[in-house]
Amino acid sequence: MKLPLRRASVLRDSQLVSMGDIAFQLIIFFMVTTTFMRDNVQIDLPRLPLADKTEAAVSVALDATGKIHLDGQPVDTAGSLEGQLRQLLEGRTEAKERQVRFRCDARLTQKQYREALEAISNAGGVIAIMHDPEAP
Repeated sequence: MKLPLRRASVLRDSQLVSMGDIAFQLIIFFMVTTTFMRDNVQIDLPRLPLADKTEAAVSVALDATGKIHLDGQPVDTAGSLEGQLRQLLEGRTEAKERQVRFRCDARLTQKQYREALEAISNAGGVIAIMHDPEAP
């Protein structure tokens, strides 16, 4: 007597629900265990008290058109500003003595006032940026 062969039934349902659970758990695992990018350089920034008044003897200002003024007198370029500041700050060794008050119009962009800031820094000045305090 011959026994009939039993064939295994073909799996018609795919169990994708459990595969979704596994993928979700893997994503959560990698999110929790991954260290996010951090700055590799540790910098200890100086802590200074807030001051509402500066005693800077030298003042650089940029008006709304981007024109540079040194102590109220117009200056042609940032290069000539650097040369004049170098002469004014010559012989001053203390940071407080080399302080330069920098003011610029609020509508100017960083591209417009960057050259003036670089000129002050290259001349050896310590920049004190002036601003109006926010209204309460």
